[in-house]
Amino acid sequence: MSGKRGTGNPLDLRRWLSDIEGLGELKEVRGADWNLELGAISELNVKKEKPPALLFDEISGYPKGFRVLTCSTSSPARLSSILRLPIKTEHRQLVDELRGKPRVWESQAAEYGPVSVNDGCVFENIQTGPDVDILTFPAPFWHELDGGRYIGTGCSVVTRDFDSDWVNVGTYRMMVHDRNHVGLDMIAGKHGRIHYDKYKKAGKPFPVVVVLGGDPLGYLISGIEIPFGMCEYDYMGAILSEPVAVVYGEVTGLPFPSASEIVLEGWVQANDERTEGPFGEFHGYYPGKAGTAPVVTVERIYYRNDPILMGSPPAKPPNDYSYSKAVMRSALLHDALVASGVPDVQGVWAHEIGGARMFNVVSIKQRYAGHARQAGH
Repeated sequence: MSGKRGTGNPLDLRRWLSDIEGLGELKEVRGADWNLELGAISELNVKKEKPPALLFDEISGYPKGFRVLTCSTSSPARLSSILRLPIKTEHRQLVDELRGKPRVWESQAAEYGPVSVNDGCVFENIQTGPDVDILTFPAPFWHELDGGRYIGTGCSVVTRDFDSDWVNVGTYRMMVHDRNHVGLDMIAGKHGRIHYDKYKKAGKPFPVVVVLGGDPLGYLISGIEIPFGMCEYDYMGAILSEPVAVVYGEVTGLPFPSASEIVLEGWVQANDERTEGPFGEFHGYYPGKAGTAPVVTVERIYYRNDPILMGSPPAKPPNDYSYSKAVMRSALLHDALVASGVPDVQGVWAHEIGGARMFNVVSIKQRYAGHARQAGH
């Protein structure tokens, strides 16, 4: 982590919402219920050819201004905006524009370590001790057979390696247990899980910060694969061409963007694991029964006035985040094919229906016998 000070980019969600509203890409929904309705409306919305982002307000049982945003990354124009690319309105245009960029961002990331700022609007409200209440915010019950209300779907979980200064930012689902406890489901091999396992082995509390809303660049990058040991804040800075402006938690000292909407801060105590799930997943099914997952004891909640919770509910594709995965992996796969020597690749689409992994379409201008087989392998 950089110790630099400066101004930087605070990853302000509201600035981005203003931008996409100007593009005609934002719709408000008033009066929906957090219990199933938010999930159902969001799922129906993403079935449209070019669905708008949805900003829910006046949610049943919550004050006006306590909002939920869904479908943030599910159109070419919005994804262009998030990645700071020229606005594209067609899928193929966006994939072509994105080609080569991830390699550049990765190579430049070390130049854009985050900068520390003195304060941020995320500190407009602070809950501590017995005042901590996760359900201050309208955490949705997304699917009818879910194990609970999931406040963490479009979230960014910040952790630090036990034996180095590597800070990781990853997206892991989070189920509400009670007013100050949330489950943290990190599957084996994920960078956050590797961090957690080291603390657990040492018998030490595991520090955690969870960003529950902000410029969707933060959520987008925390949910993709970048090299082991690289901090996602550095990678975001390369995309922005300026460092991310961060503040630090009062309890853990972990960094988070200064304009974050809602932030949870606390610890996972060694061996504190509880029943978590089930949860409706990206393929449209429940992949298994409830299991166990680490539990974060939340000691601080920081949030802006009129906070916006970022939601990203999985569902049968196309779902809330399948479009962004498809575009990014299509560009990466196209670049990989060209780099491996496959000639005349005309286009690639990592289809949403396969989770952008299991159903890939490659178009070539066939030049010789075996050309198609080469592209397919």
